[in-house]
Amino acid sequence: MTKQRSYTSPDGQAVDALMDAQTSLRTVLEASPVSMFVIGPDRTLLFANSIAQNLFKSYPIGSARSCCGDLIACRNRHLDQSGCGHSCECSQCDLDNAILTALKGEEDSTCLRGESHFYSDNCPDVLWVKFAVTPLNIGEQRYALASVEDITERKLTEKALQTSERRFSELIRYSFDSITILDAEGVQIFVSDAVERILGYDPSALIGISVIKEMVHPDDQARVKTTFATILKEGMGGTQYRHKHKNGSWVYLEAWGTNQLENPDIRGVVVNVRDITERKLAECALSVSEEQFKSIVESSPMGMHFYRLDDNNRLILVAANPASDRLLNIEHSKLIGMSIEDAFPGLIETDIPEMYREVALGQIPIQTFETPYRDEHFSGVYEVYVFRTGDRTVATLYLDVSERKKVQELMIQTEKMMSVGGLAAGMAHEINNPLSGILQNVQVLMRRLTTELPENLRAAEDIGCSFDTIKSFMEKRDIISSLESVRSAGTRAARIVSSMLEFSRKSTSGHTPVDLNALLDKALELCSTDYDLKKKYDFRSIRIVRDYEPTLPLVSCFETQIQQVLMNLLTNAAQAMADTPSPSISLRTFTERDWACIEIEDNGPGMTEDVRKHVFEPFFTTKPVGEGTGLGLSVSYFIVVNHHHGTINVNSVLRKGTRFVVRLPITPNPATNVERVDRFEV
Repeated sequence: MTKQRSYTSPDGQAVDALMDAQTSLRTVLEASPVSMFVIGPDRTLLFANSIAQNLFKSYPIGSARSCCGDLIACRNRHLDQSGCGHSCECSQCDLDNAILTALKGEEDSTCLRGESHFYSDNCPDVLWVKFAVTPLNIGEQRYALASVEDITERKLTEKALQTSERRFSELIRYSFDSITILDAEGVQIFVSDAVERILGYDPSALIGISVIKEMVHPDDQARVKTTFATILKEGMGGTQYRHKHKNGSWVYLEAWGTNQLENPDIRGVVVNVRDITERKLAECALSVSEEQFKSIVESSPMGMHFYRLDDNNRLILVAANPASDRLLNIEHSKLIGMSIEDAFPGLIETDIPEMYREVALGQIPIQTFETPYRDEHFSGVYEVYVFRTGDRTVATLYLDVSERKKVQELMIQTEKMMSVGGLAAGMAHEINNPLSGILQNVQVLMRRLTTELPENLRAAEDIGCSFDTIKSFMEKRDIISSLESVRSAGTRAARIVSSMLEFSRKSTSGHTPVDLNALLDKALELCSTDYDLKKKYDFRSIRIVRDYEPTLPLVSCFETQIQQVLMNLLTNAAQAMADTPSPSISLRTFTERDWACIEIEDNGPGMTEDVRKHVFEPFFTTKPVGEGTGLGLSVSYFIVVNHHHGTINVNSVLRKGTRFVVRLPITPNPATNVERVDRFEV
């Protein structure tokens, strides 16, 4: 057995004798699992076992310095140690005081116990020890037997645990969420202080209460019970519910729980509870707002498109309302996700997509404009409102104002026609006066030159010439035939003036029964006087083919308005055939069920399908600038469809001719017998 090392002071002969005599005591001290040492009457270190040597830095036995100072070798020994309490040289050191007490014999107890901590040279951190000091009497001298156990690790563990517990306590105390611990029956066994801020209750007042039965809103209890059962079974779960506030109101809470019933440190279900009342109210308000917005969007008569800029700055159609389908006559569901150029190719050559992008990026404010649009699916004039709805998003609201534009243009045209009608009436009256003088004088000349009246015979006799000679001269020089031509032309001019006056006269009696065959001839007669060498057309060079139904019934209509329609169609046909080698116009009338029909067909150049689709649109014309307004057919459409509840359509084959068909209801009151036609046929 290896002999244990020991320290013996030079003057410790008595102790050596004691130790030699009592080998069992030395053996016990050396075998002790804790540091053991003997302190002499003068507080010198007389003995220290090997455990003490490993734990402490020792000075030679019997040093005159303080035994504890020799033993501990405190890091603070170079400082003034008075009252620091963390050095064995300090007057407040518990170990040093216990040794002093044992040596002085001031205590009756045989053992003094305690704990102390030092700044040891051997330990970079604080050294904690547990000590026991027992007085020893050897002869007449009093010694102290001290046992010192290193409890630094335990103390550090306890300190860390205390720090952790304090930190956990502070976290719970200052947590924004309330933390509740429930037992397996849902009874609260712990409630954090945050509950007072959230629900107004003192935490202690909630201990022992079954939260689900007594505090949760009745409508939410079933869901909360289900969630609690899920937590017990699966270990975790969460839900939202309404909890009763101390003031009687209901607070929206969001809870998330974990099952810690098997955790010996908790023994419960830990639930984090957060107040989400403001969020729920905001969500509710947002939901109401979204429903209102959705209702407005879906019921709005305006078309709505919503676009988003993708990463490549392409405008992507993300939504459209039902009115869009109706206004554009397409299914927008098939266009969702497409770029604006792909969805609406008619915009490719315009600056509209770029304008939308600038609005979406916030570079320009809300825009309002009118624009025509045309592609293979639909065409029209649209009033558009463009505004930003968020980051890189834009919305467009639009209305089809085609009809409104037509009405506006028609009103302008009507005003023009009224002005022209008044001018025509004034001109007709002005022409009628000299025309009457011409016809009257021609009639007088014919009467004086060709009729053997007594006055004529007497005048011829007075100048020494017979009346027969005068007649012979007139006939030989074709004067009589010339006068007849003047009379015939004047009569024809009078009829034209009369028709013009009738056309320009305002209708005050409403619909009247009209013979369409006669009206067609009257319109043709008015048009036949029209010719223009510059435009290369002359009605007199056009062959007219008539095919009238002799039993065509009278039609109730505004005669002058239908006459205007027929004149527009005839004039357009004549102008279109300016370069046609053998121009001809076929006029037909016939009945078709409850309709009286007028058909005007020419053998001119015809028109393309694209032109045919737009012939009734205001200001649409194929004529050069200055030669056409594009209003004739739109006015005709308005007169036939809106004023007479009829229809007007056109069929055309390129390079073969064009045929217009006007249908008018035969019944006196078309509004009650004929379904109104709201769209023209092409």
